[in-house]
Amino acid sequence: MWFTQPDDGQIGRITPAGVVTEYNVPAGNSTPTGIAAGADGNLWFTELNGHNIGKITPAGEITEYDIGTYPGKVTTGPDGNLWWTAPNANSIAKTTPSGVTTKYPTYTTYKDYINTIAAGPDGKLWFTTKDQNSIGNMSTTGALKYFTLPTGAANPVDITSGPDGNMWFTEYDSHKIGKITPAGAITEYRCPPLAPARRRSPPALTARCGSPTSAPTRSARSPPTEHLPTAHPAPGTGLRDLGGF
Repeated sequence: MWFTQPDDGQIGRITPAGVVTEYNVPAGNSTPTGIAAGADGNLWFTELNGHNIGKITPAGEITEYDIGTYPGKVTTGPDGNLWWTAPNANSIAKTTPSGVTTKYPTYTTYKDYINTIAAGPDGKLWFTTKDQNSIGNMSTTGALKYFTLPTGAANPVDITSGPDGNMWFTEYDSHKIGKITPAGAITEYRCPPLAPARRRSPPALTARCGSPTSAPTRSARSPPTEHLPTAHPAPGTGLRDLGGF
């Protein structure tokens, strides 16, 4: 499983046995955020502050493509391209495996803030939009549809494809989980309130993140660091998004 580490500027990989290898992103202060498994067998990630789309091979070789704006989340589309959100550019963009990017505007009369994107079972790209309080979908040719949420000011954030053939999403401000069918029918489910937390003593820390061991051969440009599994993450390390094996 691959993941991003925004605070450390790294892409990480963890095996089913818990062995972690980290790779430094070449661009400084890049803030890698979203990550997804590409149809080309590589992992693709977004660099929030680096204004890049990055590609990392299973061996850890990194290539970056300048896109001229800060990207959000990324997913692999049904056409084999990488699709990602561009919140400040009010767009959804497509990047081919060769690194060519095309941007598609996501608003007509006013601006959107696109949060998250996911490929749907209907061959479209589904996304959440804060400003329009809606769920949208886009075809691979850029055709748009919007579906307004029943709850006002819900602030939809994350979205993913479910095993039932529908898209499922979170509503950050209304504390609900939503479901939308490919035809656009929306059902919302309220999350139960959290029970009061019981006070208890904090667990004792018995070990830091595993001691460095030998790492795969890499170029000096982005050397990896490998860690053995331990019970606790390294202090100050923030993990963001998961990709694929």
